[in-house]
Amino acid sequence: MVEPVYGKTYLPRKFKIAVAVPPSNDVDVFAHDLGYIAIVDDAGTIAGWNVTVGGGMGMSHGNAETYPRLADLLGFVTPDQVIALGTAVLTTQRDFGDRTNRKHARLKYTIADRGLGWFKAEVEKRAGFALGAVRRFEFTTIQDPHGWHPGVDGTWFYGLHILSGRIKDVAGWKMKTALREIAKVHTGDFRLTPSQNLIVSGVSTVQKPVIDAILARHGLANENARSGLRLNSLSCVALPTCGLALAESERLLPELIEKFETVLDEAGLRHDAISLRVTGCPNGCCRPYLAEIGYVGKAPGKYALYLGAKYEGTRLNKLYRQSVTVDESLALLGPIIKRYAHERQAGEQFGDFCVRTVLTEEADAAVPLTA
Repeated sequence: MVEPVYGKTYLPRKFKIAVAVPPSNDVDVFAHDLGYIAIVDDAGTIAGWNVTVGGGMGMSHGNAETYPRLADLLGFVTPDQVIALGTAVLTTQRDFGDRTNRKHARLKYTIADRGLGWFKAEVEKRAGFALGAVRRFEFTTIQDPHGWHPGVDGTWFYGLHILSGRIKDVAGWKMKTALREIAKVHTGDFRLTPSQNLIVSGVSTVQKPVIDAILARHGLANENARSGLRLNSLSCVALPTCGLALAESERLLPELIEKFETVLDEAGLRHDAISLRVTGCPNGCCRPYLAEIGYVGKAPGKYALYLGAKYEGTRLNKLYRQSVTVDESLALLGPIIKRYAHERQAGEQFGDFCVRTVLTEEADAAVPLTA
């Protein structure tokens, strides 16, 4: 029996799919091979989906032929066209993806090499219909919905912030114990998020105070009342779990955030949402190239420092320093953060400020003036 989509072989490499519902881009939809962005009409129903293709984060240090890539907007499909379109995208990558070079085998390279126009034509031919024009949408946040929120089915859900997704018990902070106690009484389910947090969903009105009491008893009542930077931070596991890691990530993040929070407090920016991501190697598992501040491991204690992504995940950042220690990075970023507090424009987020100021200033300084 032949698998109907893969055929006789698997894809050249992994293939990631994400679904986003504006205004939240909590899945980083532009980081994936295939994405669907919901277009909701005035009645609150889904009119269809904008389709994105060709995103991917992985790269290798010193290899210019590898790079992170933001997905392209391909077009719009109605709900009844979603599966056919996805199948067409997947089989196009199956048949045209590079099977000779693992570092060149993702869909992002297929599209970069052959062009988006060629790819769209091939997908439309296989799907049997033309895509519609991209519909207007807007993302405003990447942050998970923390705390209590009503569900559409009459139940409640609770978003719990978990730094790096690590559930454990420490003195005065018994997260593992608390969640086990909740599991014993909870009649709904638990959902892990792409931002490494936890959603306790399907909670009845009767269970709400029970869960609140458990969280309070184990020191977790104020877990979501953290700095904007902490609530928007991610890391990969890195050392000692991952054999590809070149530097620390998960074990570094708490210390790094604490140092940043000192600077943010001095600047009056504690509650401003700023995305920070740390990864132990350039493969990009926690999507560091979409962070306003991105650390990418190069060697023990050394990181490539990136700045200037758009907070809501629609623009990649840029390399700011090739190799720095954490202390060197803080010496560089401390003045930028304080400058941001005093010089930012109305509604300007940190990544946008970096593009407008420090990154532009450095680019201008690198270009020789001509007569």
